[in-house]
Amino acid sequence: MISGRRVTYSQLWQSVKQVAAALHASGVRRGDHVAVCMGNSIEWVSFFYAVATIGAVTVPVNTRFKADEFEYCLKQADVKLLFVADRLLKIDFIGMLRGFCPAVDGRLPDARLPQLGQVIVLGRDVPRAATGYEDFLARGTTVDPTRLDAMRATVQADDVLLMQFTSGTTSYPKGVMLTHDNMLRNAAYIARRFDCRAGDRYFSARPFYHVAGSTLSLLAALTSGACLCSSITFDAGEALRVMSEEHCTLTSGNDTMFLMLLNHPDFDKYPLSLRGGWVSCGVEVTRQIIDRMGMRGVSQAYGLSEASPNVCMSHYTDDIDKRIEGWAHLLEDLEVRIVDPESGAILPPGNPGEIMVRGWSVMKGYYKMPEQTAKAIDADNWLH
Repeated sequence: MISGRRVTYSQLWQSVKQVAAALHASGVRRGDHVAVCMGNSIEWVSFFYAVATIGAVTVPVNTRFKADEFEYCLKQADVKLLFVADRLLKIDFIGMLRGFCPAVDGRLPDARLPQLGQVIVLGRDVPRAATGYEDFLARGTTVDPTRLDAMRATVQADDVLLMQFTSGTTSYPKGVMLTHDNMLRNAAYIARRFDCRAGDRYFSARPFYHVAGSTLSLLAALTSGACLCSSITFDAGEALRVMSEEHCTLTSGNDTMFLMLLNHPDFDKYPLSLRGGWVSCGVEVTRQIIDRMGMRGVSQAYGLSEASPNVCMSHYTDDIDKRIEGWAHLLEDLEVRIVDPESGAILPPGNPGEIMVRGWSVMKGYYKMPEQTAKAIDADNWLH
């Protein structure tokens, strides 16, 4: 359920196949990069899963990007097709696109974005060289379903599923290449940690353009068979209403999000059915989450985009005081060590230093950035 719209997994699967057919009819093939820019929506989800089923790569665009960042993302990622909402609240994405890609009102591609051959628009403001969403879907009606089945069968676990842009330590965003295995295994493991299971109603307003929204929300619900509830953007009052009316049992967030919920003037108007979820919060906020929101099964999480994203998470049955303090376990089959950032020497327990991670969760690298990749992942496959 997203912003009042409801869809079953069966209905979602039918939508995914419809979008996959339209993508194929539009010339999208295995390994192609296709971007999506819109708030959380059922269309975002269908597009993401459809791209995955044909072996292409989703490039989620941060809806808070300014025009130059938007353009950089499309160019750096060699995006072939863009799926964009015309507006999100007060943000005019089409106006932004016209500013750096004027060919969208004439004939694509634009000289500044030579790879971008198609723009699909969800909404009424459809430029001349773009295609409306319904017309896009109509393209797929002539595609043989067995062709899509054959394409789906070729997708491998170590194929790139998503390119997550992160600013990291450089002035320009870097495209983190995450595989199907990276994201699905991470999602399945963390779902067990915070006890997400079939029958649960999991509210997460985390934006789908971020791995906390894709891996830890969408895919965590998918791998466990839970119902995911979300909204187009995060609004504390709306979140409280939805969690109350939908009888949500799980949620997630950080200090800022939970403080907005806890301090909302209507907090006491909405009885909650929460038993747990996952958070990345300090001690005092975590205590309030447990005491005032009833989330006694809360789990603490740590991670980063380059690790798809979780590295460790507490188990919902761990001692509650340890969970409040941020205590957590490494995810299965991952290695972590703490080293001196200057000498590289491994430090004994209790000493602060640089965190290094190795194993299945680590990204393939930064797209078209070999030097930055080599700095992040050393010769022994440790992610710094």
